[in-house]
Amino acid sequence: MCQCLRILRTHRHHAPAGIRNTVPLDELGRLDPDAFTRLRDHMATLEAHYRDLCDIEFTIERGRLRMLRTRVGRRTAEAAFTIAAELADDRLITPDEGLARVSGDELARLMFPRFDTSAVGEALAHGIGRRRTWTTLLASSTSRVTDIRHRGRKA
Repeated sequence: MCQCLRILRTHRHHAPAGIRNTVPLDELGRLDPDAFTRLRDHMATLEAHYRDLCDIEFTIERGRLRMLRTRVGRRTAEAAFTIAAELADDRLITPDEGLARVSGDELARLMFPRFDTSAVGEALAHGIGRRRTWTTLLASSTSRVTDIRHRGRKA
């Protein structure tokens, strides 16, 4: 789902910093139809220029739409292939351009097994990224845990 930032009586630097919450684009259309129309016009211009998926940062300050920055969006190998195919189907790019946008490494990644995203089960672990590096040991049996502990490592 596309998200947008709606900033009221705040500073412009709050938007890229992630200090404010986002609202769905449809909600922006209801809250500020003029800004929504201008945003859609800018999005169409950027899409026509870049002919690719774009990340767009903007804010609405005192009723005025301000475009902060845009860049070609990052994507997984699967998403790159899908987006290139859709752009070619919509005739925004040629099929040759679509193939050129997906590297051989990305196509090779699509051929290897992946986790089943539809599988149901309990997560083994949860975590967040940190600046420090952490090492995790996974043991396949209780006897393996015992061996690791005897060698002086916490399991």
